[in-house]
Amino acid sequence: MHLAPDAISLLRMHQPDQWGDSLVGIRPMVELVQEQGLALSGMKTDLHGSSMSGIVLITDAARSGIDVIAILEVGFGMVPELQQLDEELQASLALLLNRHLLEDILLGQDEAGLVELKGSPWWLSQSSRPEALNWLSNASVTQALG
Repeated sequence: MHLAPDAISLLRMHQPDQWGDSLVGIRPMVELVQEQGLALSGMKTDLHGSSMSGIVLITDAARSGIDVIAILEVGFGMVPELQQLDEELQASLALLLNRHLLEDILLGQDEAGLVELKGSPWWLSQSSRPEALNWLSNASVTQALG
């Protein structure tokens, strides 16, 4: 839950002791929902890594116009879904992000848990198996990703 107008974090269910910080300049999806007044959902990458999120406005319907009170965001990580797909497909899976598309908007690759794949334009965000980094570092895979 984020309070308008500065998207001040009021409640994080996964970190209830961390609140009161502004998400302006850090969370583009939250800002977009507040500016445009439309609900959004999709994949995002931020300081906590990659996840799926749904974001909606909470407004005061009793007043004329649309007065935004807060923004409600519900999100979940990608790892459980990758692991489920891994089991169903019996294949190791990895979520790769294009470094060049994210460099200017991501505050810190290390904080987001992204691992640079040397010799390629990709970051490893998450994987269904720990050995994913080993096979992604293989020269033939790196060349194919290049």
